[in-house]
Amino acid sequence: MAIRINAFIVTLATVQILLIVAYSILTFHDGYGDQQKLDTARQKQLDLEASLREPTPAPQEYQYGQPDLSFMFDLNMYSYMGMCLTMTYLRKYAYTSLGMSFLMGCLAQEWCGLLLQWIPLAHCSYLQQTFKQVGCPYGDNPDISQFENNLRALACTCNSFSDKIALEISDFIKAQYGVVAVLISYGALLGKVNPLQMMIIVIMNSAAYCGNKFLCVDYRGGVDGTGSLYTTHIFGAAFGLGCSVLVSGHRPHENPDNAPRYQSNNYAILGSLFMFVTYPSFNCFWAPAELRMYVATNTFMALIAGCFFSFIWANFIYPEGPSVMHLQDGVLAAGVAASTPACMFIPPLLMMIVGAGGTLIATLSFRFIQPLIEDQDTQAKTLPAAS
Repeated sequence: MAIRINAFIVTLATVQILLIVAYSILTFHDGYGDQQKLDTARQKQLDLEASLREPTPAPQEYQYGQPDLSFMFDLNMYSYMGMCLTMTYLRKYAYTSLGMSFLMGCLAQEWCGLLLQWIPLAHCSYLQQTFKQVGCPYGDNPDISQFENNLRALACTCNSFSDKIALEISDFIKAQYGVVAVLISYGALLGKVNPLQMMIIVIMNSAAYCGNKFLCVDYRGGVDGTGSLYTTHIFGAAFGLGCSVLVSGHRPHENPDNAPRYQSNNYAILGSLFMFVTYPSFNCFWAPAELRMYVATNTFMALIAGCFFSFIWANFIYPEGPSVMHLQDGVLAAGVAASTPACMFIPPLLMMIVGAGGTLIATLSFRFIQPLIEDQDTQAKTLPAAS
């Protein structure tokens, strides 16, 4: 029996071995910190009972041990179930789309999980080398307000390469946003690249996403309230279109394989439903804890309005009526449009208008812009992001 070996499998195995070695050397599991929080919470509860002299229910582990666990479940469902299923609409590419989306999502998850912490550590090491001669005259825990130079203050307070990366649940959740950006880019490349090319693109895409997020948010202080607008959706759309322009070349404008079939449309709309129910969690994670209730309700109101108006706008704009692709893009565009105003204290009426407006822009873009960029955007995945 001959062993089948090709360049993709060899490269994939090599990359995975390197990632395993990197995780074993650079990271450790920060489980003690969670257990310490739980023990502290239990002790506070015992002290409270002693002061009141009446028994009260003991704190539950899910309340204190892993507060972000529910976000991890929801974002896993959003990316690996929702986005991967929406890739299956092509009639001759459904199985490959689903399998490659799953595989490349896992690769992006591992790579982003390292880079999102490694890049700030590299920046910290650079700052410490730059300000090494100046020193930190205010002790180990200086008051940052006493520094005349913000970079000097950061050099005296940040963690460098001498410290290992402590892996927590929040780190995996942050990497999920990189997975979403990668899958948005992949939507523009369906059927155009082979697995080896896609793996190389994913590695570069993940690195570019992490670098862009660090520069825009951490270094320059940009505001991305829900962490999903310009650092995830817009970046993924721009990167995907750029790669698609490079690899598309001269292709026929009308491709008979760039069409769905009945079964694949069913899977695609199922993926949109998964994304619909988990979108509030997707927008909530980066929001401050006191604003998460407003973000969730605002996002949900925009999604509901987007669902209604995706049918309404499509009937007005398309003589043949709405299709599955119109409904998918319209509803998701409503969630993307709600990403920034979701953190604001605005009434539900305005959020419903935002959802309806985002759906209208996506529907018009699908009608008038998508035919012009069909060769570069196979799935029209960049239209909701750009809307």
